[in-house]
Amino acid sequence: MNRTKFICIAAAAILLIAGIAGSLAVLNMRTSHNMTAHIYQHGQLIQSINLSDVTESYTFDIESADGAYNTIEVRPGEIAVIDASCPDKVCVNMGFIRNSALPITCLPNELVIRIEDGSPDDGIDGISR
Repeated sequence: MNRTKFICIAAAAILLIAGIAGSLAVLNMRTSHNMTAHIYQHGQLIQSINLSDVTESYTFDIESADGAYNTIEVRPGEIAVIDASCPDKVCVNMGFIRNSALPITCLPNELVIRIEDGSPDDGIDGISR
């Protein structure tokens, strides 16, 4: 192997390792011990759950006036939609979420679950910390 190929392979390996480490750092930074799940239906906040206070798993249903429903499961530190009346079940297939990286959305039933850091707002976002 000539020197140029070796340098290219070494540089690619270093960039790959740095990318993986950076991604893990961002995900770790977004996971907090004071996370609150906010559940919205039809654009209105209907419930907030502090996931760090949850000690045992439980489920509950959220129903719409038109008969649509979503079954929510809450576990210590995470939340998911485990059943829904929507035809595509995208919300169910999203699985459990533990951080603010991606909300759960059920467009047919107009339901959104977002996790937010419950720490006091000091004007500094998570990236600047």
